Amino acid sequence: MLSNQRYSQAKNETNISKQILLLKEANQYCYAPELEMSIWMLKAESTTLDREKINYYKKAIGMLDNFGDKNESRAYLDKFYCKLAKLYKPIDKEVAYYYAKQVNGGCSKNKLHKSFIYAISIIFLALLLWVILTL
Repeated sequence: MLSNQRYSQAKNETNISKQILLLKEANQYCYAPELEMSIWMLKAESTTLDREKINYYKKAIGMLDNFGDKNESRAYLDKFYCKLAKLYKPIDKEVAYYYAKQVNGGCSKNKLHKSFIYAISIIFLALLLWVILTL
């Protein structure tokens, strides 16, 4: 119940630092790889340093193996690969090309936006189901 409350608060919060704290609290009450991945993703979005972004996105990718929904996992993997391709482009074009080639269907913003909304909805429904089952 507390995990779901913290997650709902984080979803409605506009401050990224507060979102991260709320997600960490939610994850302490009920661990979910989706929450941990979201924390790494938010950390990547909150920094301006490309090297830090790369490291955070790689940590987020490491959480994807633990997702129960493989379609959701693949959608996030594509999203992170696109972000890494963009970040690596000025650093190492070969690495950027590798990440871009790994993406199913290319790196279109519309596809990524729909995948993100779908994934967030799945996470919320999973947490809600967990709360209902624990009552």
